[in-house]
Order: sequence, then structure tokens, then C-alpha cells
Amino acid sequence: MLHLCVYLFIYMVFLHLHLYPESCCDAEHPNQNLSWSG
Repeated sequence: MLHLCVYLFIYMVFLHLHLYPESCCDAEHPNQNLSWSG
């Protein structure tokens, strides 16, 4: 069952990156991200 858990984990990460691509820019532009959330 371990391979299934790993597959689900990768799938969730893929969904997160696909639905929220702007989250990848947090480390590069923290100030811009804060201004958007504010």
C-alpha cells in the first residue's frame, strides 16, 4: 500500500501546483505575495 500513498501524495502536490501556480513565486517575491493577500 506504500506505493499507493506515494502516488496520492504526488497527485495532491501536482493538483496544488496546477491550481495554485502563483504559490511557486512565494520564495522569489514574498513582498509581492503579501501585497496581493493584503
